[in-house]
Amino acid sequence: MIFLDAHMIVEKVIIKSNNIKYGPPPAFNDEVEQHVKICRNGRVRITRYVFGSGVRQHGYVKAAKDDYRIPEDRAAWLLDLIGGYFTEHDQEEEWFMTDVGDFRITITLEDGTKIRRKGSLGCDFEIEEEDDDLSSIIRETLGVNDLFLFDGHCGQSYIYLSVNFPGSDKEYYYRTTDKSIDVGDTILVPAGPRDRKELVRVVRKEKFYGDELPMAPEEVKSVIGKVILSRDHGENVITQEESETLNVPSGNRDIHEVDHTTADGIKFALEAPGEKKLEANVRSVPVIAVAEKYMRDFLMDRVDSDLQTYLDDFSDYLLKNRKSMQAENKEVADMIFPLWSDSDQFAALYGSEADADSVLDLKRKFWRVYQFAFMRGLIRT
Repeated sequence: MIFLDAHMIVEKVIIKSNNIKYGPPPAFNDEVEQHVKICRNGRVRITRYVFGSGVRQHGYVKAAKDDYRIPEDRAAWLLDLIGGYFTEHDQEEEWFMTDVGDFRITITLEDGTKIRRKGSLGCDFEIEEEDDDLSSIIRETLGVNDLFLFDGHCGQSYIYLSVNFPGSDKEYYYRTTDKSIDVGDTILVPAGPRDRKELVRVVRKEKFYGDELPMAPEEVKSVIGKVILSRDHGENVITQEESETLNVPSGNRDIHEVDHTTADGIKFALEAPGEKKLEANVRSVPVIAVAEKYMRDFLMDRVDSDLQTYLDDFSDYLLKNRKSMQAENKEVADMIFPLWSDSDQFAALYGSEADADSVLDLKRKFWRVYQFAFMRGLIRT
């Protein structure tokens, strides 16, 4: 992440993007310019201009104005990201090209200092730490897909992965929203008319916008999750027999670590060794076994009450039984216990109104602990 110095707090940014190119003028009422204002307190204003009859300055007419708010912490994060990028990258001579529109950005710091930059409307300002470009990050944070900003691409962006199935050079597209997946990664995908689960390797990663898609999104299946394969010879999460039901290459049949990034992927990984085996692993530690069941039921979407109550109960259980769990297995107890804080904070913050992304983030925390505590041989029969 790029950060400004402590004294360089960004108070607001104004981005003016104009998409008029060389050549014939736009048609009457075509949208030609957008002004996007973002304030640190979360206020956002988007003003749109269309190509008018020419009687006003530049021939532009204000067509729409939208005022709303985003969470203050997200606004502050976004402003610092934008300010950090343009103070670190002052390469205006590289930002100009012909036959495209232009952008102008004014960054106002807390002390009133203004930083101004401008360039052509075709710049992909990549933010390596976010594995995305600045325009896409702003659109996603503001919840508005049709902003010109710096690259001129309007509309929602999609990540398409090209994959090879073992024994074939033919490439197939899959969609994902997981930006961490990259070329060379192994992923779990649905394949065939019955959506059997297959392990494949990513050979190409591309980002498309709505008007560039090689295939419509509804025609492309979504990735289940990312998988990390290892040839370590330890106690396997997925046995050799089970891995053979997938198309795992023989050299990788020892799957020691599985890190799925979606809720379906977590469920699949939990189902692979079977619940009876998991229950057998905790038979000799009955206090820990209750904690394991809390975790497994949450990961498998088998919560038998509202989520807030369930997480509060789990948090209370951990607090009351910490010493008993340590007496059964200190190493495992010390892994599980910190989840009381995550559960308590989540229940207090979201209650039972949590959105799917927030629940998935919590599931990933549970899943990391669950793998180490119960699926790597720390507790044996």
